[in-house]
Amino acid sequence: MKEDVDRLYEMIERLKGICCQRFAISNWMDLTLEHCHGRQPYWKECRRGIYLFFDPYEMRSDGVTHRVVRVGTHSIKNGVGFATLWGRLKQHKGNEAGGGSHWCSIFRDLVGTALGNRDHNAPECWTDPSVIYKEVKEIEIPHEKRVSEYIRPLPFVIIKVDPHPDPDNHRKYLETNLIALLSNFNGRVATPACTDEPSATWLGRYAGNPKVVESGMWNSMDIKTHYDPDFFNLLEHYIDRT
Repeated sequence: MKEDVDRLYEMIERLKGICCQRFAISNWMDLTLEHCHGRQPYWKECRRGIYLFFDPYEMRSDGVTHRVVRVGTHSIKNGVGFATLWGRLKQHKGNEAGGGSHWCSIFRDLVGTALGNRDHNAPECWTDPSVIYKEVKEIEIPHEKRVSEYIRPLPFVIIKVDPHPDPDNHRKYLETNLIALLSNFNGRVATPACTDEPSATWLGRYAGNPKVVESGMWNSMDIKTHYDPDFFNLLEHYIDRT
């Protein structure tokens, strides 16, 4: 398993260079939601794909490589042509006023809950199931801004997976296997010495969802899945075309 994790991070290193070229930046860590907007030309070319977020303060066990802390994509339903990769990232970024809606972004929801648990300052209605229209209440706006302040500086890379329609659901297959391989839950079960454990100060340790704590990632799906080693072939195919 360690060999496969190392192989994946080697591929990610190449992906960082590709993303720098696509967005005309010199340092991949400058590719953040703080600096991204929908008017950037590449979003017209890359409408569908997968994103991988990193945390500037989270390192792999080697102490030098930044650790992936979230993997995601947008709608994977065949025939849905409205959802785009940037559209999903924009939901995570939030609005121009600095806030956002945790009702339309599970990433924001998980981060907001963790911030509230750590700092004891989340509004009681944050996870209120009685909110019918899932609107952001005025009392939640300051907390939504804190979520944006955490998410927007996180660097990320993208993998362009843009066949449409995608009858074989390549995005779902790749997303599932990326999460499964990177999840610390799988690592602890298989080979504990091979995991890249989150730091003691990682915000996700305060997450209300135990799957986030167990996986070391801002993901709650696929963390206990066994990855398919053959997925590397398809992953390389799409990295080459990003």
